[in-house]
Amino acid sequence: MNEDPGLCRSCDWSRTILSHRGSTFWLCRASTSYPGMPKYPPLPVLACRAWTARGEDSSEGGTGDSHSGRASK
Repeated sequence: MNEDPGLCRSCDWSRTILSHRGSTFWLCRASTSYPGMPKYPPLPVLACRAWTARGEDSSEGGTGDSHSGRASK
């Protein structure tokens, strides 16, 4: 990964996608829940309304939304 993804690196919504050609993309899974959120945002992401720290429980902050893939505490 050559480009700094900014907030995506520490966001629970983001996932890295490796293409068959060796390119890495940052998928924003919040795009399925938040209208207007890009599926593959331009990098680096410096501000984001959906950003949630990895592993953060929605009852303790973040967006307040639950999404698939989050482990229960």
